[in-house]
This record gives sequence, C-alpha cells and structure tokens, in this order.
Amino acid sequence: MRLRFLAIALGMVLLVAGNTLERQGISFKAIVVSLPPLKLEASESVDAVDCTVRGGMILRLNPPYLWYLTLDNGSAGSAELHLHAIVGAAALTRDRLQYFDNFLTVGKIQHTEPFGSYFDVEVVLSITDSDTDTSRKLPFKLRDLKMTPTAASPGWAVAWRR
Repeated sequence: MRLRFLAIALGMVLLVAGNTLERQGISFKAIVVSLPPLKLEASESVDAVDCTVRGGMILRLNPPYLWYLTLDNGSAGSAELHLHAIVGAAALTRDRLQYFDNFLTVGKIQHTEPFGSYFDVEVVLSITDSDTDTSRKLPFKLRDLKMTPTAASPGWAVAWRR
C-alpha cells in the first residue's frame, strides 16, 4: 500500500511540474531511453541506478518492484534520478536485464531560454558480485544509449514493475 501511495504521489508531482512548465512556454521532445545489451556474470546483479539528464527532465519511469527512488526533476533544466534495491533479493540479476529496454522516457527541452540547446543523458549502474563481495560502476554516456524519439506524449507517470 505504501509503494502504491508513493507512486501516486510522485506521479502527481510530475503532473504538476509538467503543467507548470507547459504554462511557462517550455516544450519537450519525448525520447525513450534503453541501455545497450548488458553482460553480467552469474554472481553479479545491478543494485542501483543513477541517471543525470541535462537540458531536459524525466517524463516517465518504471522503477523495479522493491526499489527506492529519489528524483530531483527539472532543477535548472536538469534532473537527477537515484534508484536502489531495498533488499538484495530485489537486485536485477542477468535474467532480468530486459528491464533496461525502454526503462525511461526523458523530455529534451526544446531550444528555449535560459536552457539553450545543450542536452545530455548519463546512466551509471552499480553492480555487485555476491561471490567476491565487490562492487563496480558501469557508466553509459549519451553516445552509448539507445535513444528513440516518440511522437506520443508519455504523460507524467511512474509505474512500479513487478
């Protein structure tokens, strides 16, 4: 019940932010983000995701079930997203990496002042190896990501994936 309330509350925040920006004359080009195919060892799992968007904001996201999220959206034309597994069992193992196909929709701000035309997206995965109890970061720059423009409005939504 608490997760459903958090999803509804975050959706309302995104809706209000979107309506406020539209009233200010700021428009977006919606882009669906996917990561390239990932290869993990059997003992590895993704337990955190960090995403930074510059020159835009996050319009849609589907956090995995039992993951905690924080989102600072639209601050000075940028957004910061932090996701992490609440429990180790919720971490994404190599058989669940399809999660990163179309996992996020960002809005690229259309060349308006004061934001200019700069646009960038960076995603960093935190990967933990349960055999060695070590972790590593796997960064993806804009050039590494699959970015698919979409004509349909993604809405301002958060939906939990199970």
